[in-house]
Amino acid sequence: MSGGRAERLNLGPKLDEAVLIQLRRSALALMDEAHVAIDQRGGLGAVVEHLGTNVMEHSGATWLELAIVTADSKAFLSLSDNGKPFDPVEIIRKL
Repeated sequence: MSGGRAERLNLGPKLDEAVLIQLRRSALALMDEAHVAIDQRGGLGAVVEHLGTNVMEHSGATWLELAIVTADSKAFLSLSDNGKPFDPVEIIRKL
């Protein structure tokens, strides 16, 4: 495996451009360290941004932790936060 360092980002009380820029920079740095293939970076970056945005908008988290590793030409992403969990069953019940 390549990479393996996690990076923790402190989130402000609201989603703003500075936090998204910090998230993008952290993701790029972790992809560099993990030697993520160039053709995988765009898609992985989009996933990181989407997940990070969801955490910031909906979970009430004050931090999120991002890790990216590679093994056998595959990239693996781990994102953790201290926000409230997402329960898809509860969402369906409300429909």
